[in-house]
Amino acid sequence: MRYLQTKVDELRPISSVTMVQFPSGIWDLGLSRCRRRRAPSSLLLAFLASLANCDVERAHGLSTPTNGNVVEVSYGRSLRPPESSIGALRGRRRGVQATTTAVFARDDGVPSDVEWFGDGSSRGCIHDEYAGADWRGSSRRSFLCSSALGALGATSAADAAVAPPSRSTSESVVAGSGNESPLAAPPFSTRRDYRDITLSNGLRVLLVRDCGAVRSSVALTIGGAGQFSDPENLPGFAHLMEHTVLSTRGAKRTGGGGEYKEDFDDWIADRDGASNGFTAAGKVCFHFMLPPEILPEALVRFSAILRPDAVRSTCRNDAVRRREVRRIDSELNRDSDATRAFYLLKDRANPSHPFSRTGMGSLFTLERGPVQEEIDVGAALEKFFEERYIPERAVLVVVSPDNLRTLERLVAPFADTLSDKPKAEIDPLLLSAPLSYPEPFPATWGATFSQTVFIRNEEGAPQFDDNVGTLTLDWPLSLDYGSEGQGEQASGPITAPAVGFVISQILARRGPGSLYNLLSRRGWVPKGTKGVPRITFPVDTSGFQIMRMDIGLTEDGYDNRSAVIAAVYNSINSVKSVSLPGQQPFFLSRELFNQYLTIARLHGYVFAPRPPDAVELAVDAQTFGLGGLSGVGVSGSWPLVPSTDDLPRVEQMRRVVSSTLAIMCDPSRTLATVTASRRAIFQPKGKGIIDHPLPPLSSSLWQVEPVTGARYFVENRIDLERFLEPLVWVIEKLDKDELSPPVLNPLVPPKLRPPRPVLVRNGRFYYLEGRGDAVGSSDSGARTRSQKVGSGAGVWREFLTQSTDASEGDSRWKGRALASIVGDNWKLWQAVPGSNEIGSALPLPMISPEPSCRCSFVVQLLSDRPLVANVRQAARAQLWLNSFDDDIIDIAELGAPAGLAYDASFNKYGLRICFRGVSQTLPSYARRFCRRLVQHHARLEDGTIEIVPSTVKIAIGQANRLSSMPPLRRRQIVGNLRTATTTDVAAEGLAFLRSCEGGIGLAQGDLLPNEAVKLISELRTIFDAVSYNRQTDPVKMDEKRPQLQDLLYTPFWKPRTSSPTLIPGVSLIADACGRVQR
Repeated sequence: MRYLQTKVDELRPISSVTMVQFPSGIWDLGLSRCRRRRAPSSLLLAFLASLANCDVERAHGLSTPTNGNVVEVSYGRSLRPPESSIGALRGRRRGVQATTTAVFARDDGVPSDVEWFGDGSSRGCIHDEYAGADWRGSSRRSFLCSSALGALGATSAADAAVAPPSRSTSESVVAGSGNESPLAAPPFSTRRDYRDITLSNGLRVLLVRDCGAVRSSVALTIGGAGQFSDPENLPGFAHLMEHTVLSTRGAKRTGGGGEYKEDFDDWIADRDGASNGFTAAGKVCFHFMLPPEILPEALVRFSAILRPDAVRSTCRNDAVRRREVRRIDSELNRDSDATRAFYLLKDRANPSHPFSRTGMGSLFTLERGPVQEEIDVGAALEKFFEERYIPERAVLVVVSPDNLRTLERLVAPFADTLSDKPKAEIDPLLLSAPLSYPEPFPATWGATFSQTVFIRNEEGAPQFDDNVGTLTLDWPLSLDYGSEGQGEQASGPITAPAVGFVISQILARRGPGSLYNLLSRRGWVPKGTKGVPRITFPVDTSGFQIMRMDIGLTEDGYDNRSAVIAAVYNSINSVKSVSLPGQQPFFLSRELFNQYLTIARLHGYVFAPRPPDAVELAVDAQTFGLGGLSGVGVSGSWPLVPSTDDLPRVEQMRRVVSSTLAIMCDPSRTLATVTASRRAIFQPKGKGIIDHPLPPLSSSLWQVEPVTGARYFVENRIDLERFLEPLVWVIEKLDKDELSPPVLNPLVPPKLRPPRPVLVRNGRFYYLEGRGDAVGSSDSGARTRSQKVGSGAGVWREFLTQSTDASEGDSRWKGRALASIVGDNWKLWQAVPGSNEIGSALPLPMISPEPSCRCSFVVQLLSDRPLVANVRQAARAQLWLNSFDDDIIDIAELGAPAGLAYDASFNKYGLRICFRGVSQTLPSYARRFCRRLVQHHARLEDGTIEIVPSTVKIAIGQANRLSSMPPLRRRQIVGNLRTATTTDVAAEGLAFLRSCEGGIGLAQGDLLPNEAVKLISELRTIFDAVSYNRQTDPVKMDEKRPQLQDLLYTPFWKPRTSSPTLIPGVSLIADACGRVQR
């Protein structure tokens, strides 16, 4: 491959073009087909020269560079460079895309090769415009052009003023981008390309090429065609329209025409696919997935069922309509507590509000009622389709491994689908979302507060234990998302789930001063996640939302239900004490708010285990739009939660959160429902502080919800102030518990930094060290090769070198890990960035393959005590380790929102401790952890920590699961677990720590060598304070050191609450946690 050259003074991206120069000429990738140009014209050279800020004469130098300067014109992601002839390129023409590429210039010559790993593919992060591009299979030289130069260009573009190491013949950037923003590309951008188009009928389409998709998926959402669009006399009509469309067979476009012989659902199911639809408050969605080879025919059939003539024919089919009405009626599960509670909420709503209607529909509302009122349902369906299924308010999303040009051709039939009614004849109000709704619950607003007791359905349910009920608090909101689908604006709307996430972080946190801590100490909520407040949005559309908080209740919690409600209000009001002076109440500080935004981006974006699917993209497009500056499918844009750098949206969201908290703190604007078993309601323990037993079920005071038949009782509090004041006083005085406001979390960074770039040249690894960073550890035993090769805002320094005294077992890691001796008897290994293959790195939860700030650190304490321990020592040591989980729970739960987790387990070499998280806070987390570990025996001895029965039970379960352990030894260990005392456990823990002879560390991910050396040195100091058995003979130490592969078994990450699904609010903003209900 030849290079177009010019003289430039600095390394920087200078423009974007879509041309590539090969030995046979220049190829224009921006055309519909590749075509050859014989030679670079003067006009082209002048154009490139102007982009490079140089004159034409200097741009004409085309000789092979020695120490000259190069402008590299790279190529699109899916194009593989030609091997020898034009035919080789034409043979790959289907893979060519009109992808805009970047031009870079550099001043130290072009390296001629690149370092490759394992499977022959490079691993790295490149310039932000190409971050995550899939270069697997490209030639070495082509990867160098697009990756190494791109990353270095990005570093310069970020004003890093970095001087790379001296020129060599082998170079690659394998991690990090040097870009200012860590979100320069969307998650999974290495396997995805996005393109949005608009068809002639106004239908917006988002095409997604996903190279990693094993199945194709399609979703169509239509705004303004949901439950809130039902005619007042036909509740559930939008749901019936959804069923009618899916029952349409449509007409063939080829083969002589004629109707298809089977429904679309049946056709999909017969071909190993699945299809469905759902009708939400403000939109309807149709979606399906199937093998990629079936996608072309599936799109033709799907477009056929959306054609106006086909839908009208089905609307007039009485047999189909009767069948679908009965299907709808069977979908209503009247025995479900969730359904019963939801329709109870509807029954209490304002009759003039669309939420009060039976949105799902029933046999009465869709068939018997219309017959009585002489309504032509078929004609009403046709009118609904013409007025509500408007192409301009619809979004079609197609995700497939096929290239974008193919997908664009496949969606062409949708240009004549949906309503064909002229736009001029459609009511303008139907083309946009409604701006407001009437008051949703007017009867509850005022000085009267009521809480409804709802009998839980126990038919077929398991026996109830302590967790007998649920407290549900509902708050109606009215957030206006603007005109839905107009996300092309610079600042997208602030949605209710984003607000709910922040409020979850405030009210559902754990630890001292939290609502959960107060209620669990009183025994009013069950232990674990069931007692943690959980916020959801059963209704979420522009102009109207219902925010719901659920808290599990024990029997004592039900008896004190009013006190639990008072505690919730007290927790909300505690936020006022940290509000900024001079601002509206509940206005949080910028630092605290930025921490919440960082947590959201970590778990919803950076640590996303999968990309958004077609349904999630189609639903989001209705709110945020397509393309533009912040719409769906925009590179680097995540519209769900604003970035900390987006100051206007952050300030807007702070105000919305403040106003929402102000609504929540007003009890008169709250709907409280307590769901409990019959036993809890009619056989109370009598431990309630204020609440009294309810009348028997035979009393006329018990009411019946009309749709599901649920029984409920309303407790009215006439004088609201006199009711709440004593409860708040009681809550504050109980066991001197106090609810404190939220504070800054020291383990959550206020802003995520981007991954740091790593450069490979001639088999050596270099990292970019910023100004003011520590060069390394002050420990004299730490051996690094730190070589300053530049000046300014950053310098390139070399990684730790391969240790000269590496054992034979460790030598297998040459090229995959770099080692150094850190002090006496301690050794540090640094995993090569990008080495994520099984057996070469610690297994971590799946996330997007693009470089990120995630890292891990392993500490192996070397001791032969676990290998030679008798049954008594083994049992007590396991109890010591298990009881430490209770000792460290405060730090563990503090780090969980920041993605920090740990694992500690004994092995035949000693004790292995693993940490994972982000590089900004993992070192602090590891230091806190290890300090607490060496103090754990003392905390057991002084009674700060106790061996609780659950700890013993867990240890017994661990012993019984060890199939390799002889049965006799297992029985002996189990016996010793039951009889061990706290003093025995503490003594064995101290004995193990004193037996440690050294350690091994392994750094992986975005943890640079100087940081790893500093951390392992600090941990060595912590453990050496209690270790007496210090082996100094290096030969004996090498014999005892395990091979690194022996330490890379899968961790069992703790705490359990570190799982994203259990972190408060993450389910509202993370796709993998069920963000979009369907």
